[in-house]
Amino acid sequence: MDQPNDWLTENQEQKQIKTIRKRTITIAIVSVIILLVIGVFSFNQIIKTSLCENQIIYQESQPQNGKYKLVLFTRDCGTTTGHSYQVSILDKGKKGLENKDGNIFTSYDGFGVSQYSAKWIDKNTIELVVDNTEKIKRSKTIYKWIRIIYKSS
Repeated sequence: MDQPNDWLTENQEQKQIKTIRKRTITIAIVSVIILLVIGVFSFNQIIKTSLCENQIIYQESQPQNGKYKLVLFTRDCGTTTGHSYQVSILDKGKKGLENKDGNIFTSYDGFGVSQYSAKWIDKNTIELVVDNTEKIKRSKTIYKWIRIIYKSS
């Protein structure tokens, strides 16, 4: 009886085992690298935010019983960096200020004395007076349908 041989030869079986081992090791290495990258990124975010402190300078509720408040604050992330001026628009009912960057304006870290102010012009417009000698990291011109106007001090 001549039936096809479904069995692998010993040499073919050894090659298949080596291929499976190589794939398993490759998958394991790639998985470890991905986990390390995620871990380093998460650790960096935890360290970055835990070393910083926000200090509110001024806050004002949105006119006409609006649902937002405007918060001007400084953010200080340790002795090797200066403080930066930041502005956020937050829900009016939110207590305090989270340990995060400003969501509409952030200056770069500075060591000098700068002049910043923020105020509502009307329900849909905010005016920010910023120090034109400092570098700006983030400056949005619209946020949640609220227009932000910048003026130099």
